[in-house]
Amino acid sequence: METTHKPLRLYIAEEQALFREAFRSFFASHPRFALCGVAGDTSSPALTSVAGSLRPDVMLIGVKRLAPATVEALQGVRAYSPTTALAVLMALHDPRALTPLRSFTRSSAWGCAVLYKNTLNSPEDIVHILLAVAEGRIILDPLLFEGMLGEATSPSLLNGLSPREQEVLAYMAQGYSNAGIAQALFLEPKTVERHINSIYSKLGGLPEEVHPRVYVVMQYLRAKGLLPSADEHTPPDDARAGKGPPETPLPPAQRKARIPHHRLPLPADVS
Repeated sequence: METTHKPLRLYIAEEQALFREAFRSFFASHPRFALCGVAGDTSSPALTSVAGSLRPDVMLIGVKRLAPATVEALQGVRAYSPTTALAVLMALHDPRALTPLRSFTRSSAWGCAVLYKNTLNSPEDIVHILLAVAEGRIILDPLLFEGMLGEATSPSLLNGLSPREQEVLAYMAQGYSNAGIAQALFLEPKTVERHINSIYSKLGGLPEEVHPRVYVVMQYLRAKGLLPSADEHTPPDDARAGKGPPETPLPPAQRKARIPHHRLPLPADVS
């Protein structure tokens, strides 16, 4: 017997008219969503007003350029409606937005995605992203994520790693396989394996219930300020009771930890 789910209430704010009308047409009849509004205003006053009055389950926000004002708008939406999931699609980004965005994603208590429009190949890609953030996932475009890593400082937790080990761990955090890391750093695969085993040993305390690769990536992201520490608040399990969609087939690393979305399939050795 097929399980039915209550449609998610979706609000669309898209600056570009072409995308706005395409989204309106596609989602108006989609069985997984109930369209509760479409507009071209992505300013903080407009989005916070919608969050306070409509309290949609998901907001799809399309901007020409991700700017500090965009992040301010996201913060406003979160303040008015903490369980509204957010998906931001952008054409470009302002480097000045990286620091506030890192702070926002780190403290975010519910799902959020920030992706470049040109990385999405079909409307179903957007559906996939919306369902994922509605489940509380945090997804960042790899290029944006690299910029955020570059902005962050490397605290004492990582100081015990050699520069090469830190390079390897940074690539692991971006979803690269061992073979991909070897190719990127011009190393032999066995050399990469030795570096990874050394990282496992130096970070230590690997819990049995979490894959070691996922664990060290989470430690890395926390050290970089891109994830809250383990003792900080996490969204309650019942925050969206009765509202969430069914499990979506995200890669294993995204199911186990809030690590970035990658345009390439995540490798089998992450699972």
